[in-house]
Amino acid sequence: MDVNIYILAGGKSSRMGTDKATTLFHGRPMIQYVLDVATLISPNIFILSNHESHAQFGFECIKDVIKDIGPAGGIDAMLQHSNREKNILVSCDMPFLDDLSIQKIITASKNYDITVPLLNNYPEALIGVYHQTCKEIWRNEIIKGERKLSTLISKFNAHFINGNELQKQNPLLFSNFNSIKDIEEHGQ
Repeated sequence: MDVNIYILAGGKSSRMGTDKATTLFHGRPMIQYVLDVATLISPNIFILSNHESHAQFGFECIKDVIKDIGPAGGIDAMLQHSNREKNILVSCDMPFLDDLSIQKIITASKNYDITVPLLNNYPEALIGVYHQTCKEIWRNEIIKGERKLSTLISKFNAHFINGNELQKQNPLLFSNFNSIKDIEEHGQ
């Protein structure tokens, strides 16, 4: 498939207290679970990260162009970097991600600028498809000071797929870990 996959891993991990991507879950760095799934979909994989240490995973790391604005800056870096029409964004702290769910999101993305799951009326913006045509508007909006992903997404021809339906096949799909306690609750 001719898409780029970007793994968002460059945050400050302030709630975790340590780098999420390299935090161990069942003996493996959390990001490794996401990388394993990404390799099933495309060979074009990049890590959105300001951490030099993430190069150890063997993929090119893309740094934020506009620093310290959270995930909005990571998505901007992805859009500025990409040479593909469709770009898959996934967060490094979703170890239960699966390729079938990503394929469903890709399939649903036809003719839309952004396609993300909607779970309990909330867009899950850190797993989705972002079309290259979003690049300029996204950049302009963050330069104006917008940081909230749901507001940014509302500026585009966005499609929200049913996250509850995705969860029927994978109940843990949207589980993400923001603290060591979250990891311990899943049997670490």
